[in-house]
Amino acid sequence: MGRSFELTPRKKAVIVALSKEGLSSRAIMRRVGFDQSTIVRLLQKFNRTGGVERVKGRGPKRRSTAAADRLLVRMSLQDRRASSTALKRAWEESSGVKVTSRTVRSRLVAAGLSARRPRKKPLLTKVMRQARLQWAKEHSLWTVDQWNKVIFSDESKFNLHGSDGPQYVRRRPGEEYHPSCITSTVKHPQGQMVWACISSHGVGRLHFVTGTVNADVYIDILQKKLLPSIRDAFGDVNSCTFQDDSAPCHRAKKVKEFLATSDISVLPWPGNSPDLNPIENCWKVVGQKLAAKKPRDKRGVDTTSVES
Repeated sequence: MGRSFELTPRKKAVIVALSKEGLSSRAIMRRVGFDQSTIVRLLQKFNRTGGVERVKGRGPKRRSTAAADRLLVRMSLQDRRASSTALKRAWEESSGVKVTSRTVRSRLVAAGLSARRPRKKPLLTKVMRQARLQWAKEHSLWTVDQWNKVIFSDESKFNLHGSDGPQYVRRRPGEEYHPSCITSTVKHPQGQMVWACISSHGVGRLHFVTGTVNADVYIDILQKKLLPSIRDAFGDVNSCTFQDDSAPCHRAKKVKEFLATSDISVLPWPGNSPDLNPIENCWKVVGQKLAAKKPRDKRGVDTTSVES
């Protein structure tokens, strides 16, 4: 039991009562289940002071004032990526406070500023943010019937290694590199690019991409997969609106000409907007099903189970 462990008042009273009955510290240890050193210190304190309560105000004095703590918080908010060591140096220079980096961290935690790994989000320029906001304003009043006429599409790559998502292992100290506690990694994981589309009517045709997607490949996908999916869900192209992102191959001149000659209306889409497309939720489901299959190579992927 560590020295910082504080016994409850009831447990302290039991130890003192057993000592008054004549029991030794070893006998008390067997009765109450605490370390003998803890019991000895408690009884020594009782014999010396006549009490067992912790005396307040006997610890080290606080080295920083409330004003200095507020200064530290402001410095941290000005540079949220600053380390506790860097903040310590800056804090000492600004206020003359002499503390450790650990004290800096405890002060910030007390102020509600805990160190966490930053969330990852796409890098958006001011123009991109404005375009996304404008798109949201223009479509915020769309009705359910209008959204029901949209067919969403996207490509996604699934790696055969490292696609299981966050995982944890339970291990003892010193077992960090036990074979059952490690995850194997490869430099160039084998993967498969997939194109798909969805709408309120359900999922559309799935296409396994071979090689790089350029304008010609994309037109072939639209002919063989998108048009049949539209006929399955809507009957004809005039009853729906097609969505794809602003990838260069999607916005090529020949692709625009194909969409126009096929009478396919396209939903305007802001650039770099992966979080707007509802098909992202389908990709997560596909990734989970693929991880459950644990295929060794592309030939081991059961495409029927992925499509279902």
